[in-house]
Amino acid sequence: MTRAYLSMGANIGDRLGNLQRGVQLLHAMPAITVTAVSQVYETQPVGGVAQDDFYNIAVRLETTLSCLLYTSPSPRDGLLSRMPSSA
Repeated sequence: MTRAYLSMGANIGDRLGNLQRGVQLLHAMPAITVTAVSQVYETQPVGGVAQDDFYNIAVRLETTLSCLLYTSPSPRDGLLSRMPSSA
């Protein structure tokens, strides 16, 4: 197993609920064991686009998956109805 750390953020709709659902989706994946989840941090957006503040967490996990799976856009974004930015 390989240890990995993920940073997750949400600023649309039910921010806390979206993060909780994201962690639940990770728990549901057979190749992943979530070993820790940080407390929630609220941060302001960066980049000049007017938008709501973010809720952010870090997740520590153990996995048998390749790290290359995390370098491309996530199909799991669609599970939470994430809409791509037009910027």
